[in-house]
Amino acid sequence: MSGLISLKEAKAHLRVTHSDADEDIVAKIEVASALVLDFFKLSAIPDAWYINSPQEVNAPDYYKNVTSLVLGELYFNREASISNILSQGMLDLIRLKRDPTVA
Repeated sequence: MSGLISLKEAKAHLRVTHSDADEDIVAKIEVASALVLDFFKLSAIPDAWYINSPQEVNAPDYYKNVTSLVLGELYFNREASISNILSQGMLDLIRLKRDPTVA
């Protein structure tokens, strides 16, 4: 799977200038992207977001920004338990665009 943000975008967001953590960041981009897609009830990256190849994604800015924020939580809070990996403020922010589930 491609990520919703590039390694370059991720490193800029995380303020990482070295390449020592690239492999870890790429892995976390994949996880952050999967979490965002799942949260917004998308089974995969929509075809319309791909440009030129399956490796290049141009997601809408909102989804890129949310992915960056989730990535930051994953990167800087490595030791967090799975139940609190995303802060309540983060969840409130991304819920703004989520379609509600009707019970």
